[in-house]
Amino acid sequence: MNIDKELLSLLTQYQSIESYKQVSLEYTSQDTSQIINDFIHLQHPSLTSINFLNKTSSSPPSFPLQISPKFPQLSTRKTYEVLQFSNYILSLHESTPFEFIVDVGAGKSYLGQSLSSHFKIISIEKDVSKVKTFNRFIRQSPQIHQTTELRFGEDTIHFINSQKARNGELPRALIVGLDTCGDLPNVIMDGVVEGVKGLDVIGCCVVSCCFHKVSRFVSDELKGDGVRFDVLGYGQDLRFLSNDEIVLSFKKEFYKEVLKLELDDVELTGLKNKDFENWESFISRVGEVYGFEQLDHLEFNQDEFIGNFIKWCFVKGVLSQVVETLVHHDRVRYLQNHGVGNVSIDALFDFNKSSRNILITGIKL
Repeated sequence: MNIDKELLSLLTQYQSIESYKQVSLEYTSQDTSQIINDFIHLQHPSLTSINFLNKTSSSPPSFPLQISPKFPQLSTRKTYEVLQFSNYILSLHESTPFEFIVDVGAGKSYLGQSLSSHFKIISIEKDVSKVKTFNRFIRQSPQIHQTTELRFGEDTIHFINSQKARNGELPRALIVGLDTCGDLPNVIMDGVVEGVKGLDVIGCCVVSCCFHKVSRFVSDELKGDGVRFDVLGYGQDLRFLSNDEIVLSFKKEFYKEVLKLELDDVELTGLKNKDFENWESFISRVGEVYGFEQLDHLEFNQDEFIGNFIKWCFVKGVLSQVVETLVHHDRVRYLQNHGVGNVSIDALFDFNKSSRNILITGIKL
């Protein structure tokens, strides 16, 4: 897969910015819907030829329904993701057999629970609160083992050895991650490239998220480039939201920034969405909640609001998608450079159900 030169060229112009406000754009529209269409939905004429990832398909691959997990405590989105990902893994198993699933960033191991009747599961999670919830479940499930990292200790090796390998060979394993945050997918891919103690790792499949928490590129082609991922990346794909929700997201950020210029040592918490309906309601509510007086002199500047909204949409829309596309391409290239011959990148989920939908699969030939 080629790293798109247009994406790199576009990103290079903004690698050093520390805030969306530092972006300089020549753009004249004052209409929020047009701004959103141009920069969030990537429809500006200057962007239509750029090779962004195709995430917005509503026709993801379908698989035989071999498993249908029921977790009442999960959201509809998360349940859908676990179901689709589980059945994808089972379809992969039909052509590439393996005995173990190593689930990295497993959380409360809902994915592991859904697959535990088919595989031995090694659930890797460092968050203590999630592990406590998980431990209540595994007392009833000898198929699942919990640990905190891919450097397996004696208890994990003992769990692996309980699965008798055929012909004295190591058990075959697939390393997976669902909604794996920041640099965690790199840990998964290192496990494929470098191997894992006690297992014959045949490959990985990973759905990533939180690209604003990525710290580095990893492929030879990109790893020398310094990028402010925390500025240019974003926690969600804003195309998943309505126009009103996008404007509200900006208002929450912008209104607080304006107020903190006056009250720079105040952390604003406890405010509701309705408090950001307009500037007047925001100032009024802040005065009520925090007891501040004499805030009426803080005037709202519509031109400043729109000007910054344009820049914000460009960074959180365009540049965020540039970063996400390049991070995915970078990870694919990293696997290919290290001898993982069968690597693919696909939209696994219906974008209208889950905007974190890009799946990288790498299988050793």
